[in-house]
Amino acid sequence: MNYKFTEVDFENTSPLFKLEDALKGFLGFLLYNPFISLFNLEGDEDVLDFGCGGGAGAQYIAKKLNYNGSITCTDLSEYWINQAQKRLSRYKNVRCLQGDIRKLNIPDNAFDVISIVHVIHDIHPEQRESTVHSLAKKLRNSGRLFIYEPTRPSHGIAIEEIRTHMDKAGLKESRCIIKKSRYIGEYKREP
Repeated sequence: MNYKFTEVDFENTSPLFKLEDALKGFLGFLLYNPFISLFNLEGDEDVLDFGCGGGAGAQYIAKKLNYNGSITCTDLSEYWINQAQKRLSRYKNVRCLQGDIRKLNIPDNAFDVISIVHVIHDIHPEQRESTVHSLAKKLRNSGRLFIYEPTRPSHGIAIEEIRTHMDKAGLKESRCIIKKSRYIGEYKREP
């Protein structure tokens, strides 16, 4: 099956995409809470929200963390990281960084949990392997990475491609949920 890659200009986002983000701010619990509940957060974890967009998902993660936990939000887009900073400004345990995860000044072994929601399929296919490899290095030993991706050929990524990138990066799938047009996976970094 051929998967179509379409490059998206996230700096010049359509009004419809901006509206979708606003709705996620109000109704995001329908999308994010079931996914984030899989993390089983105790509250003191250091979490990376990779490709955070406007921060709608990060706000639900931040609510589950106590003063010992933190969340770092990253996004390539200056527009979306600014939106995330606005949305998350009331949380003291959040920092937002704009840039490529492969180049950001984030130390390796820094996170207990990494959250990825609808991001990998938007990365150019030639950059996916190195991006996932960089993410794996950011996880602590026994850290967990959670991924939620669309899997339609017209807009998504093949499950086997995700699994191949994760495996090459040293991440092992510990559970998955496969629905009609989406894949949710939990991966662990082996010590």
